[in-house]
Amino acid sequence: MKRFRGFPRKKDRGSVLLEAIVSLGIISVLTLGYTAAATSATITQRTAVNDSIATQVTQDIFETARATTWSKLGTKTAPATGLLASGATAVYESTDALDATSTKTLRGLNVTVKTAVGWQDKPGGTSQFGTKLVVVDVSWRDNEGDAGSAHSRRESTIITPGIGEAAPSKVRSASEAPVQDPPAIPALTGAIVYEGPKAKASWNAVAGADAYTIQYRINGGGWVTKNYGGSLRTALIDGAYGDKVEMKIKSAGPTGESYYSPVVTVNLPVPPAMPVVTGTVKNVLNAEFTWPAVPTATSYWVEQRINGGTWTVVNSAQTGRTLSVGAAAGNKVEARVKANLYSISGPYSAIVAVKIEELPGVPVLTGKAESHTSATFTWPAAVRATAYRVEKQINSGAWTVVSASTTTRSATITGVGGNTLKLRVRSIGPAGSSAWSATGSVTLPNLPAAPVVTGKLAPATESASFTWPAVNFAASYRVEYKYGTGAWQVLQAASKTNSATIAAKGNALVTVRVRADNGVASSGWSNSAAVTAPTTPIGWKYELMNGAKVLGEATGAEVSSVKGGKYRLYEKGAILWHPSYGAFANIDGPIRVKHLALGGHASGLGYPLGDEVTGLKGGGKSQRFELGYIYWSPSTGAFHSLAGIGAKWISMGREDGQLGYPTSDEVYGLKQGWAYQNFQGGAILWNPATATGYASVGAIRSAWAAQDYERGPMGFPLSDEYIWNGVVRQNYQGGYYTWTEKGGVVKHR
Repeated sequence: MKRFRGFPRKKDRGSVLLEAIVSLGIISVLTLGYTAAATSATITQRTAVNDSIATQVTQDIFETARATTWSKLGTKTAPATGLLASGATAVYESTDALDATSTKTLRGLNVTVKTAVGWQDKPGGTSQFGTKLVVVDVSWRDNEGDAGSAHSRRESTIITPGIGEAAPSKVRSASEAPVQDPPAIPALTGAIVYEGPKAKASWNAVAGADAYTIQYRINGGGWVTKNYGGSLRTALIDGAYGDKVEMKIKSAGPTGESYYSPVVTVNLPVPPAMPVVTGTVKNVLNAEFTWPAVPTATSYWVEQRINGGTWTVVNSAQTGRTLSVGAAAGNKVEARVKANLYSISGPYSAIVAVKIEELPGVPVLTGKAESHTSATFTWPAAVRATAYRVEKQINSGAWTVVSASTTTRSATITGVGGNTLKLRVRSIGPAGSSAWSATGSVTLPNLPAAPVVTGKLAPATESASFTWPAVNFAASYRVEYKYGTGAWQVLQAASKTNSATIAAKGNALVTVRVRADNGVASSGWSNSAAVTAPTTPIGWKYELMNGAKVLGEATGAEVSSVKGGKYRLYEKGAILWHPSYGAFANIDGPIRVKHLALGGHASGLGYPLGDEVTGLKGGGKSQRFELGYIYWSPSTGAFHSLAGIGAKWISMGREDGQLGYPTSDEVYGLKQGWAYQNFQGGAILWNPATATGYASVGAIRSAWAAQDYERGPMGFPLSDEYIWNGVVRQNYQGGYYTWTEKGGVVKHR
């Protein structure tokens, strides 16, 4: 529909006063910012508060509508179908004031809003002015996650034109003069003016327009405004090569201004690049210069000079890319070229010189072995050459003629492996022959022998490792492998090493074959080297630890056991495996004896979490299990360390600490449920009530022992030794002991 612009506005005569009575309790909740997720208010309060919030959203939109100039009041896109009453015509354009659909969030409540604006005729009354009907439809949920808590409400208001604001022609009164539309938007086009360069703007004459305004900007900068009289239809905008010029235009007349036209972009040209010119002697009296096409060039400016004289313009707008210059024998002919883009010229090319009747160029040879019995030599075309003389030599023999005059630029020479094949070529041209080329030399490769491959297990990586000695005349090796009886697969097409590692992947058989290559010749395949790999974690552990030496031979098959684990017995021990921990050895000796005495992996300490550790203090050993450790030394024997007491001992430095190795297992059944474990340097007592262990060592322990340990008047310890007022102190249930170097132990109760 038509737009009306530029009229003053007055206060709206169709404003609607919001009348809402809200209880004091609801007002207080609203003041605190009630949200749809609140749980402390009742359902009735929640609905009333959210209803009040939705009312406020509606009134905010009505206030925006009332504050909007009459001619601009409408929605930016088409309103939802059914919002407007029958007989009302929708008002919307892309620049209008209101959103047809939006979401508002107020005090935590998400409200969906649909808005429509339409003309509504009011004939027969005291005023023939039409009105604008504003309809707002709001919807929300009291609980976002509950579709059953949805609510909606629709409200509308009438907004009449202010003083001086004309209604649309279809609803104006008979006494009003028709309202004229502003002039139309001009149709703008852009073009390049190569002199300058400039951007040219052109537009059509617009009925009712007596002036035009152009805005332009260069390379995204700020907009520049220029005004033109109604008789002008073009404008020039200065720029620089490569600039991006953007333009838009609007018309103006007595009835107002149009909107700006869509933006038109003109990309000013960049001068074409410098040509790359090549010169050759065409024959004994002519030089020829050529160059490849230059992007964007429409023609070429071509100049020449002879023997350093004055430059002469051959053609200022040549479309071809060749220049032929006739000159006397011995003359030096030079040419230079620049590319044109219409009236714009780029830089001159480098000056290219040609000497008439020069000798042909010397060929440049490249040779390579095709097999162990032949080599091929090639050379690019030599300047001014019309033919070539070709000669060969084998090892240090005599030079012999391959061709006295040939136009072919390649030659194949045969021999046997180990021969050195040589070739030399010279060019033949109108002015004579060139010098001989540098001698091309290729030594034919010998046929390599088939590799000899050996394989072995690599348990650390659960793979098979294969090696072979270096083969004479081999530059690389092709390595292929297969699992079991499967198909051969390429591991490396051109390996530079003499080894290969293949993942076993649980397969019992890994086979490898190798072929020697030198880029020209290939040997036959090697022997097929095969390695039988373990298929279980216990098998890999046996191989990794050199089980044949450490454990001896197996005395039975793998056995499935408790908690999803497995074990296998050997002559000198066992390997136990659990899916959560892996496979570890339990070697015959005092630790294994102790582990079995405690019930082995099926009870007691459970599965091992590591191998046996040797080399501890005093020649001791240890091994960790699910529920604790077993420690052994030659002077103490093997004892286990569990849970709380074990953790206390570990915190004190294990066997390297003050307590040394354990000299007993943990002992339970003391009064009050206490437990203890003896060590070389004392004991650790465990209080089950506090899940705390206390160390008992040194002179204070001796004094406590003299009073019959926990059975005496002091009872159990309640702390480790600590420094108190400059003395060593340890607390007990019946008091505490102190110790000083001079005074010894003193009991306090």
